[in-house]
Amino acid sequence: MNFLIIGNMRKILSILVFVGLFGCDKDNEIKNYHFEIKNSSDKNVIIKTYASYLPNELQKTIIINAGDTYKEIIEEYGSNSPSFSEFLKGDSIVITYQDLNKEIFTCFQTNLNNGCSELRNILTQYDNSILDSNNTLRSYTITQADYDNAND
Repeated sequence: MNFLIIGNMRKILSILVFVGLFGCDKDNEIKNYHFEIKNSSDKNVIIKTYASYLPNELQKTIIINAGDTYKEIIEEYGSNSPSFSEFLKGDSIVITYQDLNKEIFTCFQTNLNNGCSELRNILTQYDNSILDSNNTLRSYTITQADYDNAND
């Protein structure tokens, strides 16, 4: 009788180990990161991004008309959670308004976790909302006040 109990226990233990190893692996789930940049100013904008490790090479250009929103979705597996810097593909950002006024933001890769202190820095001061277990929204709004504070 004890042999039957031990045999059944081994089967149950084997099933539990199998389910534990291959069953519910959260690292294989696809997560969607929705990035949005809203332009609520009354000026069209061009956003150009650069990376400090490639200083003369443009990484990304985004054009957003006044009142419009730029949207992009990044799919990631597991626990990787892309930041605005990864979405923009850079750590130096130039926002140019249609009349050539500019805002320049930097937050070099080595400082990203130290909270770059520029007010309204698009790289670190964006809104983060969890929509559901597989969808996160990260958004930044360019305001009229941003334009008013931009330099020519």
